[in-house]
Amino acid sequence: MCKTVILKPIFIVGLISSMTLTGIALYFPNWQAYENENGEVETRGLLKNCIQTSLNNSQDQAQLAGADNLLLQSSARDQVLLAAKEPCISVWEEAEAYVKICISLIGVSLALCTIALLWSILSFCVCCCPNLFGPIGILTLLGGFANLGAVAVFLYNTIKGDF
Repeated sequence: MCKTVILKPIFIVGLISSMTLTGIALYFPNWQAYENENGEVETRGLLKNCIQTSLNNSQDQAQLAGADNLLLQSSARDQVLLAAKEPCISVWEEAEAYVKICISLIGVSLALCTIALLWSILSFCVCCCPNLFGPIGILTLLGGFANLGAVAVFLYNTIKGDF
């Protein structure tokens, strides 16, 4: 009993850390580095282009709509929000299949880890049922395999042309 009281909080903290790092990796720009036509090294992430394009478009739209004064009309605000969403949709549609697979696998991993986190918090609060903690390891393992699969798919498709 004492061992599970000590191990459950450690597991919960580790799972929260893992989920945080997985979420950060989804937006981290250094998934791939390549040289552009000027010889400069550029990085590309799974969602970096979507975020950067959205920010640039929303800034442009805000300037066109006169957003520097704090009183935006609702139609101008709607145009700014719509302009921010369109690049993400087009980036998803234009993305290669392996990038979509990577993003989907990371989403599955985060979903499984969220279920495991909620289940472990419930299991921690209900101390009288230690057998509730069993399936959490399986969910976490499946989430880890989904993360590993995303990295493997990305790595395979990134280096397959180098051999």
